[in-house]
Amino acid sequence: MPDMWENFQDSDAQSNGLQSSTPPMNQVPVIEPEDLAYNSGLRRRHLPSRVEDAVARDSTGNSMVKLDASTHQLIEKHRQLQEDLTDEMVVLAHQMKDTSLMMNRSLMDSEKVLDSTEHAMEYSLATTNQSNLRANEIYTQSFKTGCLTWLIIFAMCCVFLFMVFLIRIT
Repeated sequence: MPDMWENFQDSDAQSNGLQSSTPPMNQVPVIEPEDLAYNSGLRRRHLPSRVEDAVARDSTGNSMVKLDASTHQLIEKHRQLQEDLTDEMVVLAHQMKDTSLMMNRSLMDSEKVLDSTEHAMEYSLATTNQSNLRANEIYTQSFKTGCLTWLIIFAMCCVFLFMVFLIRIT
């Protein structure tokens, strides 16, 4: 029992005046440049996956080109490759978005840490300046007190020596 495809080949070859050894010819719509500009986004394009779908579109009035089976296989191979690449691009775009969101979150955390560190440094600097002012004030007061102390010690030594001489002389 002959296959329907073989019957179609025979009838197609006889109607076109071709020999039956000629490979089967199918029609595929020609893609216009305007269609290419429309389909340049990341969204998945819905293209016909089988030759019968392309033949069915012939009734809409699109210009058609006749292609043999090997060309259809090559077109299907490239279409599948393009769909795989599109899917991979979508996955990569999603990963890139996730990575950028993580990086943004990390930068926000780093900014918070830097802000708290800056606040702590400013507080430490203010405390250090205040301690330096108090130390300078104490030093100036101790210098005055130190001179007075040395003068009193000198006076006590003089009084001691005077008493030693007074006791020896008397």
